[in-house]
Amino acid sequence: MKKLQNFFCVAVSLIGFQAALAADIVIDAGHGGKDPGAVRQYKGKLRKEKDYTLDMSKQLEREFKRKGYSVSMTRRTDKFVSLQSRLNQARRECKQLFLSVHADSALTPYARGVTSFAGANNHVNGKRSMELARHVQNAFQPVRKARTERFFVLRNLHCPTLLVEMGFITNDSDLERLINAKERNRMVSKLGNALHIGLQKQRAATSKPTTKPKKSANSTNGRRI
Repeated sequence: MKKLQNFFCVAVSLIGFQAALAADIVIDAGHGGKDPGAVRQYKGKLRKEKDYTLDMSKQLEREFKRKGYSVSMTRRTDKFVSLQSRLNQARRECKQLFLSVHADSALTPYARGVTSFAGANNHVNGKRSMELARHVQNAFQPVRKARTERFFVLRNLHCPTLLVEMGFITNDSDLERLINAKERNRMVSKLGNALHIGLQKQRAATSKPTTKPKKSANSTNGRRI
């Protein structure tokens, strides 16, 4: 009996611990440490994707907390975190949104703009992911098409998942915005507001009371008179 009681105590403790870890939004700053992401030599300096993603992710954390969300981060420093660890954290902690922040690169210098990728699955969260991706795309110019993708970190059915490329390092104008702290702040504010609006709409849609169908005037308890 005592062993059974101990088992239940441990189980309850683990449930409480997992609940404490849970967060409305898990933010994943792409790359880090030995993985710099996209790089480009520009104006005498090596520009690394991992630096911009970390800065924008920290700003997003503050932005979401101001809006009342609880937030968890996959990394807060310039360290390497495996893709599996990022995915595990998303599955363990995410309640409303997993957001992976990146910067893109292309073979052509003309590709530019913000691109949103939604987790590709047929689960209800796949639909919600695409709804949020469209909100993001409509907030930025030029308006690029929201897309679905099977990136490793988006393989999470527990909550909506997005990977957002905040511009192309290979495009001069996009890179200038990433380099400029004020411009990064503006982009983060747009992204945070777009996602907040999308999440609020989803919350409102799921909290609507279901209305019972009216009984037919010619029926009693479902049987025709």
